[in-house]
Amino acid sequence: MIAKVVRRLRARRHKGDGSGEAGEAVIEIVLAVPVFILFVGAVIYLGALALGAQQMDGVVQQGPPAALAYGNRDQAYNAAAQAMFQQANQSGLKSCSVFVGGNWSPGGNVSTAATCRIDTGGVLPGAPRYITISRSSESPITPFHATTP
Repeated sequence: MIAKVVRRLRARRHKGDGSGEAGEAVIEIVLAVPVFILFVGAVIYLGALALGAQQMDGVVQQGPPAALAYGNRDQAYNAAAQAMFQQANQSGLKSCSVFVGGNWSPGGNVSTAATCRIDTGGVLPGAPRYITISRSSESPITPFHATTP
């Protein structure tokens, strides 16, 4: 009886009814799905990094125009720092530190820098969830800006 079943199975396999191909398709799907999921995770992760970098560029670009609106150095630096923190909060950035400095005189410059932690969402296994990104910006002080130390 067992011999008959084995013969039938062998005959069915050699007829080419496609039963072996179905097993191959399952194996291909089992191997392809995790690779596809990792690819999607990598795209989301890199997108979060690019978005964070773009948001940081916006933060540091807010400082110099705010500083140049004031003639007094201390008021200018405070205004620049406030503008940068406000932009960081609007962008949803956390744990930010800012720096405002430079040579406060006509022909000098206003320098701004910021460092924030970016949340990547933790979608890529093995990649860090939080990344620290730093950006800086510098604007010249033209003779048209009234400056006092």
